[in-house]
Amino acid sequence: MISENIRRRINALRERTTARGFTEAEAMEAAAKVAELMREHGLHDSDLEMTQEAAAMNGSARSIRSKLWSTIARCTNTAALLSSSLDGRVVIYIGKEPGPEIAAYLHDVCDTAISNEIKRFKKGDFYRRRRSTTTRKQAVADFSAGLTVSLNRQLLLMFKSGMCATEQRYAEIERERRFPDTRTVKPTTYKSRFDHALYAGAAAADNVNISHGVRGRESQRLIGGAK
Repeated sequence: MISENIRRRINALRERTTARGFTEAEAMEAAAKVAELMREHGLHDSDLEMTQEAAAMNGSARSIRSKLWSTIARCTNTAALLSSSLDGRVVIYIGKEPGPEIAAYLHDVCDTAISNEIKRFKKGDFYRRRRSTTTRKQAVADFSAGLTVSLNRQLLLMFKSGMCATEQRYAEIERERRFPDTRTVKPTTYKSRFDHALYAGAAAADNVNISHGVRGRESQRLIGGAK
């Protein structure tokens, strides 16, 4: 992945054009230096235009909440990739700036909110009345499904005016270029059992504060119902 220092240096050189007041000789010298740096670092034009940001992933790649990550990618005109390493599992968002940064912010907000709302749900009477591990797991799954569907709707409604199928396709092409050995993972399908939990999850989405802006990744645990 290209370093920010190299990216800034190349982009600064690209700004040295005659249209910006530089002489033809200065512009040609800058263009030659750009070509040299790109060859030296093995860079493609899309490396300069596209960025990527990673967000920690809770749950499995096939979990109910994972359906949100593809929605976030659509809303921010990015492409999502699930990756695992010794440091844990992450979702990588790839696309034109500021898409990946916004996507990672939304991911953090939604993921934290889901975890916190599930904790709150488990303290309620409905969950506590479930007697077996199986029915308790099903209740949490239904609650999570309702919450995820509602958050999906919120995101699509909020970002629909800026969504662009062409830009997302470019992001997908760049994802395939950077990570050629990937495969599609489909979330596990399931049938709901407890309507009460499903509706409670949908209602819990009202507790989640989603905004367009990026407020800083460090403060994300204070957003979306976190304590």
